[in-house]
Amino acid sequence: MQMIGGSGGNQFRQYAGQNARNLNGYNVVQNVGNQVIQNVVQNPRVQNDGIQNQLGNGNLVVVRAEGNAAGHNGNQIRLFRMLFKIQEFRMMEFRISLGMVILW
Repeated sequence: MQMIGGSGGNQFRQYAGQNARNLNGYNVVQNVGNQVIQNVVQNPRVQNDGIQNQLGNGNLVVVRAEGNAAGHNGNQIRLFRMLFKIQEFRMMEFRISLGMVILW
């Protein structure tokens, strides 16, 4: 570690080697938890196989897309039904506000 004097009495430390906990070679203070995948030659332990999260944390996010025989996603169908119910209630409120209570 080499001490370098700065203006105003500030002193900076320059690291001669790479920090073992910092996978992309930056100072730990500058790299607050973000590990960027750079070059495979520079960091042979971290490799991007095209499926990993491009932010470089290596976490995979998997969401199951369940569907029926027609290919419709069940979550989309449930969302549509919920939105339809909301629209039904809005129309009911509108009829009540006009004093037109209509029972179906």
